[in-house]
Amino acid sequence: MAPGRFDIDILLYNEIQLVSNELTIPHPRIAERSFVLVPLIEIDPNLRLVPGGPSVADLLSTLPDRESPQRVEALSLL
Repeated sequence: MAPGRFDIDILLYNEIQLVSNELTIPHPRIAERSFVLVPLIEIDPNLRLVPGGPSVADLLSTLPDRESPQRVEALSLL
């Protein structure tokens, strides 16, 4: 069996902004995804993905489908 590959999306890392062939921080499509923005708003609605940019709450308000993602109960992996 061949080893599997993991795709890990790094949404934010402190205030670092990075663009390389392998990695972009903040994630380039974070502002388009309500399932990412809604939990960020719960943490800090005034959070800005880049200094001087719009808040995550403002970004969510611009999305055409602003419906909140459905919460699911935690799954036990044990």
